[in-house]
This record gives sequence, C-alpha cells and structure tokens, in this order.
Amino acid sequence: MVQQQFTCHPPLSIYHSLSIADSYTCQLVTNLKLYVMVSKDERIDYCLDKLRESHLPVILEVPVSLISCCVVGCLYSYLYYWKAFRLLANKCHRMPIMTQDRLTTLQFSLEKLEVQVMERPEQNCDDEQLIRRLRSEHSLRRLINQYMTTVAYNRDKVATTKTSLYQMLDRLWPRLLELPMIPSAGEYQFEMSIILPAFRETNQRIASTLQRAYETSSLHAKTDVQVVVVNAGGCSTDLAEYLEHFTGWPASNLKVVVAVAAANDSRSQGRGRALNYGASHAQGRVLFFLHSDTMTPFAWDKQILAQFRESRDDTHDKVHATCFRFGFDSKSCVSSAYFENNDAAIQTSPLYWALLPVKWMVNFRTKFLKLPYGDQGIAMPAVYFTYLGGFPNQCIMEDYELMDYLRLRARCLPEKLVVLDGSCLVSIRRWQRVGTIYMTFANALIVWRYTCRGWHPDDVFDYYYKRPYETMRK
Repeated sequence: MVQQQFTCHPPLSIYHSLSIADSYTCQLVTNLKLYVMVSKDERIDYCLDKLRESHLPVILEVPVSLISCCVVGCLYSYLYYWKAFRLLANKCHRMPIMTQDRLTTLQFSLEKLEVQVMERPEQNCDDEQLIRRLRSEHSLRRLINQYMTTVAYNRDKVATTKTSLYQMLDRLWPRLLELPMIPSAGEYQFEMSIILPAFRETNQRIASTLQRAYETSSLHAKTDVQVVVVNAGGCSTDLAEYLEHFTGWPASNLKVVVAVAAANDSRSQGRGRALNYGASHAQGRVLFFLHSDTMTPFAWDKQILAQFRESRDDTHDKVHATCFRFGFDSKSCVSSAYFENNDAAIQTSPLYWALLPVKWMVNFRTKFLKLPYGDQGIAMPAVYFTYLGGFPNQCIMEDYELMDYLRLRARCLPEKLVVLDGSCLVSIRRWQRVGTIYMTFANALIVWRYTCRGWHPDDVFDYYYKRPYETMRK
C-alpha cells in the first residue's frame, strides 16, 4: 500500500511577516508625523470640516447643541471676566476715550501733540472750554487717546513722564471720559435714523426688512424716522426706486448712499466702514444699526427713544446703548446673490429644537456679559457714536470691538447697556447650510482667534465667509 503524501504549503516566514508589519508601522509613523507637523489650527479646522460635512440626526443634534452652547458660554464668560479683572487690577491704566482701530496704527508725535494742546490761547482758559475743544476735534481726540493708552501700558515711563501735557491730561481724564450731553430733538432733522448696510443683497431682501420695520413702528408720524441704506457693493442700481415703491416709507425719508471701495474686494470696504459711512449721512438724533436680514420687533422705535428721552439724575447709570434680544426667523430664508450657488442646499428642516440652545446662549451673553452683536439692533445717540469713535473701519468683528469697549466702560464708569423687550429675528439661512454644531463652534473659534491669537480681520473674514463655501463646492 502506497502511503499518500500530502504537500502542505509552508507558512510565511517570520522575516516576511516582520517586513509586512514593518511597512504598516512605517506608514502609521508617517501619518503620525504628518499629523504632528500640521498646525493646531489646521487640525481644528479639519475636525470642523468633518463636522459640517456630516450632519447629525435631529435627535442627536439637540443634546450636542445644548452641550456645545454651554461650553461656548463658558468661553465667553472667561474672556469677559479675564479682561475686566485685568482692567480693574491695573491701577495705572487709563480707560481709552474712544474705540481703537486695529487696521490703522497712529504714528503720533509728542511734540506735535504738545503744540496742538498746550501752545494755544486755550491753555489759559478754564477746563470747560478746553474739554469742549478736545471733544469737538476728532483727530486730536484720537491722538490724545493713543498717547494716554501708550503711557498707561508703559508703567516705567509714568514716573518719568511728568510733562505739563501729561499732568494736564491726567487731571482732566475723568472729565474727558464722560459722555457728552444729548442735544435736544430740535437740533436734528429726524428723531431716529435707521442705518442698513447691504453687500450683494437683492432688492427683495432689503425691501422686506424695511417693510417689516415700517409695519412694526409705533410712531404715528413716520416722517420722524430716516432710512439710510448703504450700498457697499453688489446691489442693484435701481435700489432707491425699488424701495420707494415696496417699503412704505416716505420717499423724502429714504436715502441710498453708495460707499465706493478702494478695490474690487469685499474686505477693502467692510461692514464697519459702511456703517460709519452711513452714520455720516444720517440726520437723526438716535442711530439704529440694522442688518439686511434682521426683522425688528413691535414698537422697536418707541422703546429705543424712551431710553434716551428720560431725564436721569446722578443716582442712575447713563444708558450708552440699547439692543434687543436674539431670535431666529425661520420664514425668511431668501438667499442673497452672494450665496446663489448654494440655493439648492437650502432646505426646510426641523431646526427649532437644535437652535433653541443657541438662542439661550446668545441671550445669556447679551444679558449677563453685555455683548450683543450687530444682528440684535444696536442703537445709540448720534453724539455718543461720534464721541466714542464709531465702529472700527474693518471688514468684520466691528460690532464685537464696539460692544466690548462699551462693556469695559460700564465696568469703570456709571454707564450701562439696556436690553429691550422683544427679539430681533435673524435669518437661519447660514445655519441651514452648514449646521448648528458647526456654526456654534466656528463662531466661538473666531472670537478666540481674534481676541487671544491676534487674527487680522481680513483673515477672519476669509475664514467666516469664503472658506466654508469653497470647501462645500469641492
């Protein structure tokens, strides 16, 4: 009997197995090296991109949105109290008179400042006349503001800088910080001016916002309100004629001004510059800044004017600005021409429960941290706006800069921000496109990078407006 022999294939050699494991290990190490070499910002942006691309189910998006809003609320609280405590702890710090402009660095000369302030006949006048002169000259006030801030941050120079200029400003600085008196209504042509910046917006979008403001106005005489629409670029040429027919406001109260940019770039114009340009053409006693996709609450004008008409004594804090609560307008999802390539991505979805924590977080930030944004309808007297320096001339974060400055003033001076009844309803078109979780973390990340990392406003603009949609088109 012939014994049958079976031939079995030998297993892989130990050396071949090690070579395969070696290749996988090398690939893993290479990927880890690439991950480590990539900056932290790129890793965070990569995670946010994945979060935006994969929308969570509503049943999961609601609790995740609630947790993320709590985390973001803690971040806003940390940034506010850290800056406030630092301001109060620095005894030599001089609170600035007006807002600082991050885009323009003033190159001032001490000799020039001394000539303008001291070597004039006004040096022999009393303090009231000198303060009146310093408040009336915007460039001189900006120069003094930069000088005192520089001296305050250089403590070593305070002891040696005992010039007559510094002694005079140090004595008058508490008086210079006080807000000027609000003139009477007879000195202005209108009681209030609505300033609405528009960039690549359709006529229907702007008209619906102004028509809502007209319908919710409580003033019987609509002629007391002026409407200034700033065409920052990309709007229709027949915008003025269209608004006269479809908004309800009298033609004599409507004014459409065109802010020409220095270059064919949205960043060169910016919302801050457009708002300041509109304020320079406004003739109202109170300025009301409104975004083109924000719907006003009922009796918005009556509530605003009531805060600045009341005669307050020294026992009350002076109201330097007002705003409304935050809300979402799920019915106004009309896309602007800027997002015309993404119209197909706009779909009606049950976002109410996912957006509810966002609404709570924004109202918490507004009420307790005194940090509203421009889509909540910021209003202040025109004389305050001019004295405080207006919005910084930058393309984005201009509302954050001004409101952050006002809340720091409220920590040191008897001033306050008043949150009025009613909510300004904001369009949810962006939240529908990119998701609730992504928008919550992206907004907080932008504030963190802008405040703590020193990001330029142009970089923030590219990250907020251009990057998400360019990634979605790929």
